[in-house]
Amino acid sequence: MGLLDINLGDRAELKLLPDNTEARLTISRVEVTENRKDPSRSNLAITFTCAEDPLVDDIRTWIPIPTDGQRAEDPKAHSKAMQRLEQFVTAFSIKLPCETDDMLGKEGWALIAEDTDLNGNPVNQVRKYLVKRR
Repeated sequence: MGLLDINLGDRAELKLLPDNTEARLTISRVEVTENRKDPSRSNLAITFTCAEDPLVDDIRTWIPIPTDGQRAEDPKAHSKAMQRLEQFVTAFSIKLPCETDDMLGKEGWALIAEDTDLNGNPVNQVRKYLVKRR
Protein backbone atom coordinates (compact mmCIF):
# COMPACT_ATOMS: atom_id res chain seq x y z
CA MET A 1 0.00 0.00 0.00
CA GLY A 2 1.48 3.34 -1.05
CA LEU A 3 1.48 6.44 1.10
CA LEU A 4 -1.25 8.07 -1.01
CA ASP A 5 -3.36 4.95 -1.52
CA ILE A 6 -6.35 6.77 -0.07
CA ASN A 7 -9.98 6.89 -1.16
CA LEU A 8 -10.72 10.63 -0.89
CA GLY A 9 -14.44 9.97 -1.28
CA ASP A 10 -14.42 7.97 1.96
CA ARG A 11 -14.87 10.83 4.40
CA ALA A 12 -17.63 12.35 6.45
CA GLU A 13 -18.93 15.79 5.48
CA LEU A 14 -18.38 18.54 8.04
CA LYS A 15 -21.49 20.43 9.13
CA LEU A 16 -22.40 23.90 10.31
CA LEU A 17 -24.86 24.65 13.07
CA PRO A 18 -27.98 26.61 12.07
CA ASP A 19 -28.10 30.32 12.92
CA ASN A 20 -29.21 31.05 16.52
CA THR A 21 -28.45 27.51 17.74
CA GLU A 22 -27.56 27.19 21.42
CA ALA A 23 -24.60 24.82 21.54
CA ARG A 24 -22.35 23.28 24.16
CA LEU A 25 -18.78 23.95 23.05
CA THR A 26 -15.41 22.58 24.12
CA ILE A 27 -12.25 24.68 23.93
CA SER A 28 -9.81 22.73 21.76
CA ARG A 29 -7.12 25.38 21.12
CA VAL A 30 -6.19 28.79 22.55
CA GLU A 31 -3.33 31.05 21.59
CA VAL A 32 -2.41 34.71 21.98
CA THR A 33 -2.20 36.37 18.55
CA GLU A 34 -1.43 39.83 17.26
CA ASN A 35 -4.46 42.05 16.66
CA ARG A 36 -4.71 42.66 12.88
CA LYS A 37 -6.01 46.22 13.22
CA ASP A 38 -3.54 47.24 15.94
CA PRO A 39 -0.35 45.11 16.13
CA SER A 40 0.50 46.66 19.51
CA ARG A 41 -2.46 44.76 20.99
CA SER A 42 -3.27 41.06 21.28
CA ASN A 43 -6.26 38.75 21.00
CA LEU A 44 -7.12 35.37 22.38
CA ALA A 45 -7.64 33.18 19.30
CA ILE A 46 -9.94 30.37 20.43
CA THR A 47 -11.03 27.26 18.57
CA PHE A 48 -14.11 25.37 19.77
CA THR A 49 -15.50 21.98 18.90
CA CYS A 50 -19.17 21.10 19.27
CA ALA A 51 -19.48 18.85 22.32
CA GLU A 52 -22.55 17.01 20.97
CA ASP A 53 -21.46 16.48 17.35
CA PRO A 54 -17.83 15.88 16.35
CA LEU A 55 -18.68 16.49 12.67
CA VAL A 56 -19.55 20.16 13.24
CA ASP A 57 -16.68 22.18 11.76
CA ASP A 58 -14.41 24.02 14.21
CA ILE A 59 -15.71 27.36 15.44
CA ARG A 60 -13.08 30.08 15.77
CA THR A 61 -13.34 33.37 17.59
CA TRP A 62 -11.01 36.18 18.63
CA ILE A 63 -11.39 38.04 21.91
CA PRO A 64 -9.44 41.29 22.35
CA ILE A 65 -7.21 41.28 25.44
CA PRO A 66 -7.87 44.57 27.29
CA THR A 67 -4.86 46.63 28.37
CA ASP A 68 -4.26 49.62 30.63
CA GLY A 69 -3.09 51.56 27.58
CA GLN A 70 -6.39 50.90 25.87
CA ARG A 71 -8.25 52.05 29.00
CA ALA A 72 -6.44 55.39 28.81
CA GLU A 73 -6.76 55.81 25.01
CA ASP A 74 -10.26 54.47 24.38
CA PRO A 75 -12.30 53.78 27.54
CA LYS A 76 -15.35 52.63 25.55
CA ALA A 77 -13.39 50.01 23.56
CA HIS A 78 -11.71 48.90 26.80
CA SER A 79 -15.08 48.47 28.51
CA LYS A 80 -16.42 46.42 25.57
CA ALA A 81 -13.30 44.22 25.55
CA MET A 82 -13.61 43.66 29.30
CA GLN A 83 -17.29 42.75 28.92
CA ARG A 84 -16.63 40.25 26.09
CA LEU A 85 -13.80 38.63 28.05
CA GLU A 86 -15.95 38.43 31.18
CA GLN A 87 -18.81 36.79 29.25
CA PHE A 88 -16.39 34.20 27.83
CA VAL A 89 -14.66 33.29 31.11
CA THR A 90 -18.01 33.14 32.94
CA ALA A 91 -19.61 30.87 30.31
CA PHE A 92 -16.62 28.49 30.45
CA SER A 93 -16.02 28.66 34.24
CA ILE A 94 -12.49 29.99 33.77
CA LYS A 95 -10.85 31.56 36.80
CA LEU A 96 -8.47 34.47 36.13
CA PRO A 97 -5.53 34.81 36.16
CA CYS A 98 -4.74 31.73 34.09
CA GLU A 99 -2.60 30.47 31.22
CA THR A 100 -3.99 29.51 27.83
CA ASP A 101 -3.31 25.81 28.55
CA ASP A 102 -5.63 26.06 31.58
CA MET A 103 -8.54 26.80 29.22
CA LEU A 104 -8.16 23.65 27.10
CA GLY A 105 -11.01 21.16 27.49
CA LYS A 106 -13.32 23.60 29.29
CA GLU A 107 -16.96 23.41 28.20
CA GLY A 108 -19.54 26.16 28.01
CA TRP A 109 -22.60 27.33 26.09
CA ALA A 110 -22.88 29.85 23.28
CA LEU A 111 -25.41 31.15 20.81
CA ILE A 112 -24.08 30.37 17.34
CA ALA A 113 -24.23 32.58 14.23
CA GLU A 114 -23.84 31.63 10.58
CA ASP A 115 -21.40 33.84 8.67
CA THR A 116 -18.78 33.71 5.92
CA ASP A 117 -15.00 33.78 6.27
CA LEU A 118 -12.62 36.07 4.37
CA ASN A 119 -12.74 33.69 1.39
CA GLY A 120 -16.54 33.64 1.28
CA ASN A 121 -16.86 30.15 2.78
CA PRO A 122 -19.70 29.53 5.25
CA VAL A 123 -18.60 29.27 8.89
CA ASN A 124 -20.07 29.34 12.36
CA GLN A 125 -19.16 32.05 14.84
CA VAL A 126 -20.06 32.79 18.44
CA ARG A 127 -22.85 35.37 18.56
CA LYS A 128 -23.04 35.42 22.36
CA TYR A 129 -21.70 33.43 25.31
CA LEU A 130 -24.43 32.02 27.52
CA VAL A 131 -24.64 31.50 31.26
CA LYS A 132 -23.59 28.04 32.38
CA ARG A 133 -26.35 25.43 32.08
CA ARG A 134 -27.02 22.56 34.43
